[in-house]
Amino acid sequence: MRPRATEGQPSIAMIRDEARRQILSMAVDDAFGLWELCWTLEACFPEMPRPALLKIVQEALYGLVAAGLVAVEIDDPAAGSVQQTLDEVARIIAEERWWEPPAEPSAPRVVFLATPAGERAYLGREATASPRAASIGGGA
Repeated sequence: MRPRATEGQPSIAMIRDEARRQILSMAVDDAFGLWELCWTLEACFPEMPRPALLKIVQEALYGLVAAGLVAVEIDDPAAGSVQQTLDEVARIIAEERWWEPPAEPSAPRVVFLATPAGERAYLGREATASPRAASIGGGA
């Protein structure tokens, strides 16, 4: 059960904390699309208007990328995956189209995944990074 602010409404800080937890949890589990993150948090906070929730999620994701805990990639089925720089991440996550599912299975998508440091932070111990995380820049 997630904590609630007074009067049954979550505070911005609570939503931000939950967004960070969800991002790291999902990132450690697999490479998820941005729209999947948005859907997950919309389910947690159905009372929150989407534009306001999206802004909080974007800030949380950018903060985790800046901290070296999460990587963002453009996954193109035709061309492969390309990890994005921090500047590119800021531009990409500001584009609303990436927060919607791709129109076609063959369309590029933006995914996020844990770095080795992100896996260690999430697991709370000095774990050996998974092979997937070890392949991401910024390894341990």
